[in-house]
Amino acid sequence: LDGTASKMSTRVFIGVGVQRANTRRVWVASEQLTALPKKGRYQQELPAVSMPLRDGDRVGLVVYGYSWHYFTNPSYWFSNARVRGEASLPIVELEEE
Repeated sequence: LDGTASKMSTRVFIGVGVQRANTRRVWVASEQLTALPKKGRYQQELPAVSMPLRDGDRVGLVVYGYSWHYFTNPSYWFSNARVRGEASLPIVELEEE
């Protein structure tokens, strides 16, 4: 995580996102975001999430520079961040009963 703000004020929130087939909107699975609080290198586990998937859905990593949980903290409002790396997302298929 790198950015144009000071070391302590570049923050992002990451989570698992699902884009339904033939839609533009991306839903954050289980509404779970994890904060990356400052510049640096992260090897970060994300919280377990659950969301039914259908044929054609796309699963990926979502990155936000803002979260409503920190609406009153202005240090989150105006910083740019650069994120690069890779993510591994295990998808577990459950047997239907």
